[in-house]
Amino acid sequence: MNTILFDLDGTLVDSGPPIMAALNDALASIGLDALPQTEASRFIGPPLYETIPEHLAAHGRDPALFDSVLDAYRRSYSARSVRDTTVYPGIYELLASLTGHARLGVVTSKPRPTALPIIETTGLLSMFEIVEGPDLQSNETKVVTLGRAMASMNTEGHATTMVGDRHHDVVAGRAHGTWTVGVTWGYGTANELDEAAPHHVVVDPADLGRVLTAGFNRRRNRPT
Repeated sequence: MNTILFDLDGTLVDSGPPIMAALNDALASIGLDALPQTEASRFIGPPLYETIPEHLAAHGRDPALFDSVLDAYRRSYSARSVRDTTVYPGIYELLASLTGHARLGVVTSKPRPTALPIIETTGLLSMFEIVEGPDLQSNETKVVTLGRAMASMNTEGHATTMVGDRHHDVVAGRAHGTWTVGVTWGYGTANELDEAAPHHVVVDPADLGRVLTAGFNRRRNRPT
């Protein structure tokens, strides 16, 4: 049975509103202005240990403030995440259609202790065999997280599909020899997905379901 691993933020759930509100709370704690909406996408999906120090440096602040900003972010996000995160339309139906036909898991850059309550509260947890993410103190890449998930599920790249909205998901999948599917309803841009060159790009969960259930030939027209 094939394995399908999903990114969380921007793929299964719309976590943008609570993430951006918590980030703005955290930036305000050190006197920085709120982020404009046009900057939102680059903070949703990638690890915060990458994006927050870059933002601090770009605004003349010491990147060493990262720990303080991260603590403020987590305090705010813990109060908002479960309440304000929503599942994208069509995701419940997609996962239900795949259950019993593939092994399903979540691979996220969000710390696992933060991701689990969201997945449980939204009613998605029972559909997944595994939820894998970094621990709260880790700065691991998506490549490392995906590798650990695949090892835990004892699955090989040729039998695995990685689904996500950002180039990090595609890069991680390629590193482990999986099939990769980019989704356009999340926070990755069209250019970002074009440059990452996943094996397939889909426009909505129904389209994703058709691609996954069709059992498309993994050996045909595979990008190098």
